[in-house]
Amino acid sequence: MATKFLKDTFGTRSLVPWALAGGGAYFVWYRPEQQKKEEEAARATNAERLMKEAKYVDFVENHIAQATKKKGGGWFGGWFGGGGGSTPEKTENSGKK
Repeated sequence: MATKFLKDTFGTRSLVPWALAGGGAYFVWYRPEQQKKEEEAARATNAERLMKEAKYVDFVENHIAQATKKKGGGWFGGWFGGGGGSTPEKTENSGKK
């Protein structure tokens, strides 16, 4: 009797196993992906809002101005004597006030 009930309930022709499989797939794959998309959208709107603030605009303008002043230096910047090192003009004028 119990085996007939189990076969009828969880057999291949019943809707119960398909409902369980669908519910499991929803909670394992679909729902986490949807939550991830919602979090990314919220992060994007927050970042867009922050980028429009005056502080961010000023920071970007200052950063661009500093980057254009440096010119050169390669990948390592001032390491190994490539740009940013001390020059004779800097050392001669550093002692004078």
